[in-house]
Amino acid sequence: MEDERMMHPLLRVDPVDTSPLIGLVKQTPGLRLVLLNALRTLRDQQLVDLIAAGQVYVEICMLEGVGGLANLLAQAPVSRVLFGSHAPLFYFESALLKLKESPLSEEQLRAIRSGNAQRFLAAKR
Repeated sequence: MEDERMMHPLLRVDPVDTSPLIGLVKQTPGLRLVLLNALRTLRDQQLVDLIAAGQVYVEICMLEGVGGLANLLAQAPVSRVLFGSHAPLFYFESALLKLKESPLSEEQLRAIRSGNAQRFLAAKR
């Protein structure tokens, strides 16, 4: 969960290998999994495969780059994307700007800001 840029040079830990998760998610019916701080290293086909394996969600606090959210939605369904800010360690405004700088419909914004999280939490009851 830690950004390697914040680690002491002598205590760096490699990013977590998420490839075993695909099989575990498929083997665990009813599992709902939220990947926190994952979008700095988890991308492309690995991300697509993991989300397709089951009820896997990602949040956007570590998403970087211009049009990052639009690029993410080209790989992942909007229904699996959650708003995340990693506040107070990151500026909350940074997360809000990610929503503003990508061309998203009001429906997509509503889903990411709250709708997906409400649906995720309601499924637990």
